[in-house]
Amino acid sequence: MTGVLGMDIEQVQALATSMQTNSDAIAQATAQLTSQIDATHWTGQDQMKFRSDWDSIYAVQLRNVVEQLQDRYTHLRAEADQQAQASGS
Repeated sequence: MTGVLGMDIEQVQALATSMQTNSDAIAQATAQLTSQIDATHWTGQDQMKFRSDWDSIYAVQLRNVVEQLQDRYTHLRAEADQQAQASGS
């Protein structure tokens, strides 16, 4: 750190945008994987276990990541907006 206090508003806005972009990408990938799983012909206990794990563990974890990234996006945008108002930018 250089000892500077405050915020580089443009960098925080860029970080927020990255959070949103990556959140969207993860949500899209989750949906695509789920569709591919649905379309895959596979029967038996291994498939049932895999599908159960996907639905109850992995897809849930991915949706949680999406939600957290969206929350961080909202928080960062609000912080940047607040800083811009405070500094008259």
